[in-house]
Amino acid sequence: MNLSTTTYLAVDLGNTEVKYAFYQQALVLSGRGLDAMQKDLKKHQYQHAIVASVADITRLEQIIQLVPNALVLAAGLNIPIKNNYATPNTLGQDRLANAVALAHLSAGKAALSIDCGTCLKFDFVDENGHYLGGSIAPGLHMRFKALNSFTANLPLTESWETENLIGTDTKSSLVSGVLNGMRSEINETIARYLQHNENLTIYLTGGDASHFENAIKYPIFADSNLTLFGLKLILEANV
Repeated sequence: MNLSTTTYLAVDLGNTEVKYAFYQQALVLSGRGLDAMQKDLKKHQYQHAIVASVADITRLEQIIQLVPNALVLAAGLNIPIKNNYATPNTLGQDRLANAVALAHLSAGKAALSIDCGTCLKFDFVDENGHYLGGSIAPGLHMRFKALNSFTANLPLTESWETENLIGTDTKSSLVSGVLNGMRSEINETIARYLQHNENLTIYLTGGDASHFENAIKYPIFADSNLTLFGLKLILEANV
């Protein structure tokens, strides 16, 4: 098979939604949502596929039915990165894929990914391309849901038109607290990594990344397909 025309399909099944991308030597097409994926599978052929999942088994089985010949990311596969995580069997597959992408893209420099999804995840790869770990915190919508779930009177707030530093009512106060708090958390965490790694390369990804891209005080690469690219690299290492 001509490797230049080989098409790979990477599927990332998260807690909230499914994301997917078709690759040849470069990205051909990416999308999100089960309906969109079903339509694109009818229009685009692929030779090799990989599925990573942090969702429940029922949703994973639904994806496998759509992509029956896919490689499911699991222990025992060849991972093209040295993984120094103390408990590799508990490492989220999306975090592992992000680390693989970082090691490939950073070209001998230390790199950090910031994944703004259901959870806010930081993952770090050193200058030798070794994955060391990172951190996990509640994501944007999880914070709004927690404020609603663990109080008697605070409403569930998941949409807004603008946000200001000073909230003038309950909803705008919630939006200010969650968004500005998370932005400060991201910037402070980056600052702490930079104290130990001056030449750090930073990648921002995840479904909620757009809420934070312009608020980060440091140079970043915004890449909505970082996880999918990492999955494609893992797939290439196993076919």
